[in-house]
Amino acid sequence: MKGETAMSRKALTVNVTIPIPEPRDVGGAIKRIPVAVWHVVLTWQQRAAERAHLAAMDERMRRDMGLSWEDVRREADKPFWRA
Repeated sequence: MKGETAMSRKALTVNVTIPIPEPRDVGGAIKRIPVAVWHVVLTWQQRAAERAHLAAMDERMRRDMGLSWEDVRREADKPFWRA
C-alpha cells in the first residue's frame, strides 16, 4: 500500500539472574516462610481496619483531614491486598 512504512523487528534480550541458595541455607529460608506469611496477613488486616475506619468517618473529620468524600470512597473501596 502506498505511504505505509514497514516496521522493523528487533530482538529484545533480557538477562535474569536468580540467586540459588547454598544447600545449607535452604533450611533457614524455609523456616522464614511462615514468618513472612504472618507479616503479610497482619499488613492486610491493618489495611482493612484502616479503610473501614476511614469509611466510617463523618464529614467534619474528613474535612479536618483535608479529604473529600470521593478520596475516602476511592481508598475504602480498594481490596485489602492492594496498597
